Amino acid sequence: MVKPAAGRKVRGLFRRRIYRAEVVCMNPHILVIEDVPEMAELVTLYLRKAYMDATSVGTAEQALEMLKKRLPDLVILDLNLPGMSGFEFLQRFRAEYKTTIPVIIVSARDADEDIIKGLGIGADEFVTKPFSPRVLVARVEANLRRHAETEAAAEESI
Repeated sequence: MVKPAAGRKVRGLFRRRIYRAEVVCMNPHILVIEDVPEMAELVTLYLRKAYMDATSVGTAEQALEMLKKRLPDLVILDLNLPGMSGFEFLQRFRAEYKTTIPVIIVSARDADEDIIKGLGIGADEFVTKPFSPRVLVARVEANLRRHAETEAAAEESI
């Protein structure tokens, strides 16, 4: 069972799981694909404060290499990346890997066409910059909760 460090509170999704003892879960692994180091550091800091295992990479190519070693529980994806774009990465990710893994696009692009395209090729949410890191963490928790419920329902039906 996951226990917080002494003196720290467990919050949100993970508190409910610990107190109800529904599932013995490890901290979810979040892959952050962001080319601005300060932004990546801020997002990973907030995710870790929420008891999640966050890893950040600066390019889509690095992310594809990491996916060969370990699949994340959720991906946070920027669209404006050096080399392969976020859209290209998302298309490859959905084609080559488990399609039920939630993807949240976090981008400065806010045109309707970009949002529609991102959601159309497989993103679960689209968050425009600037954003509140606390709200992003809440969105991550909500997506993980829905994903866990969907996976549990699929296992029960089998």
